[in-house]
Amino acid sequence: MYNPNSVPSFFIKEASSGTVKIKKWTNGFGLYNNDKQWMCYLNHDSVIKEMYSSYDLAHGDVILSGLGFGILALWLCSKEEVDSVTVIEFSSDVIKLFKDSNSVPDKLNIVNADIRSYNTDIEYDVMLLDHHELEDFDFRLFDIEEISNRIKHKYMWSWSLELMYIFKMYANEDHKVQESLWDDLTIKCDKDFSTLWNDFVDNFFPEEKMLKNISNQKINEYVYTYYSPQFTKFDFLR
Repeated sequence: MYNPNSVPSFFIKEASSGTVKIKKWTNGFGLYNNDKQWMCYLNHDSVIKEMYSSYDLAHGDVILSGLGFGILALWLCSKEEVDSVTVIEFSSDVIKLFKDSNSVPDKLNIVNADIRSYNTDIEYDVMLLDHHELEDFDFRLFDIEEISNRIKHKYMWSWSLELMYIFKMYANEDHKVQESLWDDLTIKCDKDFSTLWNDFVDNFFPEEKMLKNISNQKINEYVYTYYSPQFTKFDFLR
């Protein structure tokens, strides 16, 4: 179960390096490249909760795509069951800004490379993909499958799988999620959202057998944790 006290200290400050800038907002920070927003961190735990499933599944030797503000990387390194974390980050400026604000744990190795072309003979216990930004769901799903077929791993997860799962399997033909479903997710919290999970895996990740081994209880835990900040992130999708 998600525990905010398990998240270690991390530091974000206004700074710039090359084409990358971190800008302070009234409610958090934004990360920009060439003045285009890549990601943000808000001053509440909704962003952290989106990472919970990745943290919960992580163990052994982990490969993670995308460094961002470094929150997930530091959280993974703090987990006793994790032996090492290798982060593949294509922006040297993002790496510099992270290192300027945070100490690099002994468990953490940051590689300046693009996960979409990165190759290694190492088989990781867990591969976590967290490099997507504003791409549409179909591109993300294709990209996740391509990378997971190329890099050897025993277990895999990706940021926003919970979101893509709900919209791919529970939306109507116009890709609209019914009002009653939002109520189930954020107010009543009494719907079993595991029933279509295996169909989702078969449709989009047929080779990822591990994804079918995640228990119904865990699928519900991940979905409800992801969506629990009531409508703070999802009003624009409705």
